Amino acid sequence: MIALIAALAAGYAAGRASSAVPAAIPAAAGERETTAAHATLDAQEVEAWVRSAVRAELASLRADASTSGSTAATPTSPVTDSQFRRLQEDRRADALEGMLDDALRRGRWELDDQIRLREALGTVSDPQRETALLQRLAAAVNAGELEIGFEGPMF
Repeated sequence: MIALIAALAAGYAAGRASSAVPAAIPAAAGERETTAAHATLDAQEVEAWVRSAVRAELASLRADASTSGSTAATPTSPVTDSQFRRLQEDRRADALEGMLDDALRRGRWELDDQIRLREALGTVSDPQRETALLQRLAAAVNAGELEIGFEGPMF
């Protein structure tokens, strides 16, 4: 729907910018052909037509959602403190895994990576996930997938 509106607006702007109006606009099935004299619309007419089209589309979407029994509009229960902490921990662990993925793409483990890893490791309370990450890092270095770009411990 957004694409349709954008295309209409671009077409309208292009039509306003150019004085060339086709002699006749081909008619859709069952409609009369529109001549250049009838092809000019002012901004208010276009705005009214777009509003009408958007309203019709929204009404159609609402009707589809109500008949399909969608629960998307149903409010969810609030998140508990423990669920929130778990979500935060998951995000931190995901960020660590993303950092390792980035280093693997670069093929280098830099001092900045080591510092960020040290700072972040204390924030992940899931020991299995932390161990898996460190094992993956060590395996990548041992397999030659990561080159250490500094002197000192890897983590």
